[in-house]
Amino acid sequence: MKRKLEYNYISAKEVETALGISEKTLANWRSQGRGPIYYKLGGKVRYEVSDLEDWAKKGRVLTIDYNG
Repeated sequence: MKRKLEYNYISAKEVETALGISEKTLANWRSQGRGPIYYKLGGKVRYEVSDLEDWAKKGRVLTIDYNG
């Protein structure tokens, strides 16, 4: 029986659609060692959704109006 992978990987194009960060910007960040964690799988760049969520949360800015 095959084991199901528990990872959810998406392409840079899908990141662009989901977060509005262009593929070119992602490529530039990768070359600079910046941006979200990424994986090279079979020669293709992939991002794990949970890594993107963690990375995006680092950009969270609390305002004086935040009541949570």
